[in-house]
Amino acid sequence: MKRLTSIHAVIAILLCLCVPSARSSIASSSGPERTENVIDSDEFFRAAIKSRARVPDYSQKVAALLSRMTLEEKVGQMTQLTLEMIVTGHDQNVQIDQSKLEKAINRYGVGSILNCYNQALTPDKWHEIITEIQKAARSTRLGIPVIYGIDSIHGANYVQGATLFPQEIGMAATWNPQLMQRSAEISASETARTSRWSNLESLK
Repeated sequence: MKRLTSIHAVIAILLCLCVPSARSSIASSSGPERTENVIDSDEFFRAAIKSRARVPDYSQKVAALLSRMTLEEKVGQMTQLTLEMIVTGHDQNVQIDQSKLEKAINRYGVGSILNCYNQALTPDKWHEIITEIQKAARSTRLGIPVIYGIDSIHGANYVQGATLFPQEIGMAATWNPQLMQRSAEISASETARTSRWSNLESLK
């Protein structure tokens, strides 16, 4: 058994060592046209980062808020629950359980909720759920919004009607950074449209 395991390890190492040369031979065999069309992914990524708008500096506001927080509030903000812990019902009939929500947000000050739910819900349903969560957060002493975590691994997986893309390893195998960027843009757009909550000013 040990000998068989060693053989497997050697084969795996040889395969890893052969991957770069195999890639090079594929590129060279397809001629100069193929090589010229391949874009370096690192250069593409750096160029995409440079084109982003500048993010406002909130460091002073964050520091001021932290100075007002109790130890219990800080611990609460570092705690994440899954959606199942604050809802009732099943499948498409899921509803926020107000008593569980109040306990999580108002009593323990939970700062993050992850939506790893076993159903894809409609955008309207997600708006309803997220709005109720943020309304509860708004009623706390400091009114810090809950960080609502959304798994959009290869598309807005938890949203009905969303666009789903192949797994990341399949997308990477295309060697097409533009395709990856476009799929990410679509996923971000569909996630943003379906995960927003109602205007918090109206929840006061």
